[in-house]
Amino acid sequence: MIDKRFFKKLKTNYQRTQIKRRWLTGLASEAQHLSKQSIFVAQRGDLALSVSLLTKATGYLKKIQPIFKKFQDLENLGVYRAALEEYVEAKLFLDILKHQPISSLPQFNISPEIYLGAVSDAIGETVRLAVKYAAQSKVAEVKSLQILATNLTGWLAEFNLTGPLRSKFDQAKRHLIRLEEINYDLAIKKNYEAN
Repeated sequence: MIDKRFFKKLKTNYQRTQIKRRWLTGLASEAQHLSKQSIFVAQRGDLALSVSLLTKATGYLKKIQPIFKKFQDLENLGVYRAALEEYVEAKLFLDILKHQPISSLPQFNISPEIYLGAVSDAIGETVRLAVKYAAQSKVAEVKSLQILATNLTGWLAEFNLTGPLRSKFDQAKRHLIRLEEINYDLAIKKNYEAN
């Protein structure tokens, strides 16, 4: 015997969740895309546009937040977590460019895993920026990025990262080595030109 009322309620709840899931997926995808664009234009030096894009991404992510009161399981949806991590990475990178402190983002409930992944990825963005600065012979800026990456990587080393975060941490260490190499090359060039 089947409890028809229960299955009807189950079907209704499932369909409502699927509608919200599709809606959330669209907003999260847009927020992730805007965050990626924000990083891209920040790398090219257009901070005003980068901030504008990130502000739009913030708007999409804020629209999503109320849904978690009724559909808590959707907060663990992969597309949302990926969008949030990309957003945090973009925000951290902008903070780096603006020489602002790297700290929490209280407007969203950000899990440690998402934040740590974003920090690791932001270190990779510093390498791209360092290459640009090195090409412009901005030695002090490259050195500053290396110091920041050293501090962030040292901070990440204090965690016992496992799984995907361990891979991101290993990648961050490789990025730090690349920054050290860039600084070394600049020092050699400077010494060569001095002689």
